[in-house]
Amino acid sequence: MIEVGQKRAGRTVHKIVKDVAFSFDRRRYHKKTTFTWVYRWDHTNWFDAGDPWQSVIVPRRDLEDLAAKQPEAVS
Repeated sequence: MIEVGQKRAGRTVHKIVKDVAFSFDRRRYHKKTTFTWVYRWDHTNWFDAGDPWQSVIVPRRDLEDLAAKQPEAVS
């Protein structure tokens, strides 16, 4: 079981939504604009969710959409 704060493959788990782990990278540009890159744990590797969000907080519904696209764990 994965938990917030754990490290997996060099990244820290920052949030868990619908049993899917997410990690964030935030970068601030020109001392005013912050972008957030999202990575989703796919049971073996981190998957880049694509273009960053232009905010510090990623909306929960966006994380839920990404979690719904999560491949099933291989047993």
